[in-house]
Amino acid sequence: MDEEIRLFCRNVKLLRERYDLTLAEMAERLGVSEKEVMMLEQGVIPEETTVEIVMRIDKCFGISPKAQFEP
Repeated sequence: MDEEIRLFCRNVKLLRERYDLTLAEMAERLGVSEKEVMMLEQGVIPEETTVEIVMRIDKCFGISPKAQFEP
């Protein structure tokens, strides 16, 4: 499970960079705080993070939940 979480966190950062988004822009698209995005990118799952973020990434960027946890 730790590997999947590490991959998910890394993929959040790669996605933000691919779309050339600031932390604020990414947070707005995902409906979370900038701090939450920053923590995710650092490999930390914030307490307030729910599985809903996976669904928002799918909706906003068209990346399936499964793909979000893959290299």
